[in-house]
Amino acid sequence: MTLPRPSARVPIRSAVAPFAAVVALLLLLPDRAPSQGPAGSLEIVHVSPRGEVEEAASIDVVFSEQMVPLGEKARGRRSFPLRIEPEIEGSFTWIGTRALSFVPRRPVPAGTRLRCVVPAGTRSLAGSETAADHPFEAIVGRPRLLRTVPADGDRIAPDATLHFLFTLPPAQDAARFVSLAGAGGEIPFDRVAPDSAEATELLRGGWVEDPGAILSIRPRGGLPAGAELTIRLDADLPFEGADVPLGESWSARFSTYGSPSIVAAHAAAGLIYLRLRGPV
Repeated sequence: MTLPRPSARVPIRSAVAPFAAVVALLLLLPDRAPSQGPAGSLEIVHVSPRGEVEEAASIDVVFSEQMVPLGEKARGRRSFPLRIEPEIEGSFTWIGTRALSFVPRRPVPAGTRLRCVVPAGTRSLAGSETAADHPFEAIVGRPRLLRTVPADGDRIAPDATLHFLFTLPPAQDAARFVSLAGAGGEIPFDRVAPDSAEATELLRGGWVEDPGAILSIRPRGGLPAGAELTIRLDADLPFEGADVPLGESWSARFSTYGSPSIVAAHAAAGLIYLRLRGPV
C-alpha cells in the first residue's frame, strides 16, 4: 500500500448527484414490454451504490418494467421493494415508473457497510415478479491511512514515537493490529496519546482535524540505535463506530540513527573542528 503525498487526495468513487444519474440511465434504457412469461421475469437492471464509495447520497434501484403509475411519488405508501441494513432514516421516492430511490435524511457515516436487498416476489404493474432476492452491498467511506511518521525509508531517533494518521479514529484495541520488528525480533510498544510535536504536525496537513484519528505508539525502552526496522499495520485494524476495518495491510521499512562518533578532526586558527556521524 502506497500512501499519497500530503498534497494529494486519493480519488474514491462517489455516489453523488443520484437523481441525475438515475434519470440518465432511464433515458438510455428503452421501455420493455411487460413480460408474458412466468413469475420471476422481472429484472433488476441497475443498482447503486455498489462497492466502495466515498458518500451515499441515495440508494437506487432500476427495474426492467413499470412498477408504479406515472406520477407516483410514494406518498401514502408504507412498504417498498428495498430492504436496507443498517436502518437509516430517510425517504423513498419513485423516479419515473421504474426507478426507486431512497434518500438518507442525514449523511451516511463513514465506515458504514450498507447491505441492501430487493426481495424475491417483488411485483411489477404487469404482474411479473423477481424470482429470488437481489442483494447488493456498498462500503461508505472505508477508513484509510493518510500519513505516517516515520514514512517508508525515513531515519529517526531511537527515542522517537511513531504516529499513524487515519480518516477515522482507530478503535481502543487498534494497537493489537500493529507490529514492529528489527533484526532481533518483535519490539514491544505501548499506545500513547498523540500529544507530541510530530502528531501536531500531522494535523496541520489539513487532512483531518480530530486528534483521535491518530494512532501513536512508543517502543518500550526506545528503539535500538543504528538498526533497520519494519512496521506493519494489519488489514483488520478496527475503527471506532465503523463496520469495516482498514481492509488493506501496510508496511514500511525505516532505520534509526546510530550513536554519534567522530569521523574526522582538525585544528585551525585556535579552533578544533569535528565531523561527526549521527545526530548530537
